[in-house]
Amino acid sequence: MPCHRAGCLGQGGGSPDQPEGLRAARQEHVPDRRVTEPAAGPLEGQVALVTGAAQGVGRQVALDLGARGMAVALAAVSVEELDEVAAELEASGGQALVVPSDVTDRDSVQSLVGRVEGSLGPVDLLVTVAEGGGPALEFLSGDTDQWWRAVEGALRGPALCSYYALKRMVPRRRGRIVNVLGEWSLGPAPVLSELACSEAAVLRLTDSLALASWSYGVSVFAVSAGRVTIEAGPDPDAGGVLRAPAGQETTGRLISELASGCADRLTGRFIRFNDDLQELVRRADEVEAEDSLQLRLLPLQPPAPAAPSPPPAAPATQAEEAPPVAAPKPEEAESPEAPESSHADEPAGSPPPSELAGVPESDEPAQSAGLSDSDEPPPEPKPAETSESGAGKHDVPAGSPPATVEP
Repeated sequence: MPCHRAGCLGQGGGSPDQPEGLRAARQEHVPDRRVTEPAAGPLEGQVALVTGAAQGVGRQVALDLGARGMAVALAAVSVEELDEVAAELEASGGQALVVPSDVTDRDSVQSLVGRVEGSLGPVDLLVTVAEGGGPALEFLSGDTDQWWRAVEGALRGPALCSYYALKRMVPRRRGRIVNVLGEWSLGPAPVLSELACSEAAVLRLTDSLALASWSYGVSVFAVSAGRVTIEAGPDPDAGGVLRAPAGQETTGRLISELASGCADRLTGRFIRFNDDLQELVRRADEVEAEDSLQLRLLPLQPPAPAAPSPPPAAPATQAEEAPPVAAPKPEEAESPEAPESSHADEPAGSPPPSELAGVPESDEPAQSAGLSDSDEPPPEPKPAETSESGAGKHDVPAGSPPATVEP
């Protein structure tokens, strides 16, 4: 199956049917470079091309790369400011080349890349920095032509420079591209909508080119230099003025680390100026598994299933209304005790009161039907006779014949 990246780079080939996203495309088409890629090394002898190098973040990046030993080509519209940066680089022992260019013009960019390669050698690192400093624009109350020029300048420059740089990096199977932007792409910006739109487009361009060039040994990154600030300008009607982002001083050092190749596994990712790059490299497997540090839409999760309603209660029956019978305690079940008797002091062997002839259980005097208080009570029973035997004493009722003892 032909690789669809070749079509992106103008080298033939097609696109796969029904692509399943960046992560699936990497797994299907891109070889694993974790073992075969060369280890990160020094930057001496390599060539860097920095656009927007006349001031701000671009200027600082160029100085930091020159301090690491790279020959730096400086591209911008302002020749005077480029000359100042070149003089500072050469004063510190670096090598610089000034190439005035308009990165929004196709012919100018093509000439820029060709001249750098002819003077310094093949471009190993391309750093695109949009030339800022313009007024903050409001979409509804501003000039739409000015708004579009701002969007075009921030997007067309990285696109054209990346195109002509990749045309030379791919055959050599070597190279790195870093697109520097702010953080307006991370959310809506009612006042700076031109920056939000253009930076979001640059993020999508970054991960698209990373996928297209990964199998050719080229890495592409998006680096945030922090959010620019807005200050009041001299003309109140012109709106605020964009100032330097927070990470201007540290972005150059971060890009120098990326240029060494130590973080090529993070190609296509969005890296902030204050991120710990070594920590991100250590967690590269986690970054790939979660598909993080990239521009993505968060999907709407399915609603949570409703809790099942409890079954209706059954109507109460007479048996259910009856109180439950208490179970006997374990002690009682194991060793049952005889119920307490009110005649506990009687001698053993005596019959219970209910068995004594002529003795009523009740304390009330017994009255027979037809007897009055004047009638005489019945005669008292004679005492029982006692007989003895070798086995013991037995009570014999009165009037009974004597027991016969067999010899």
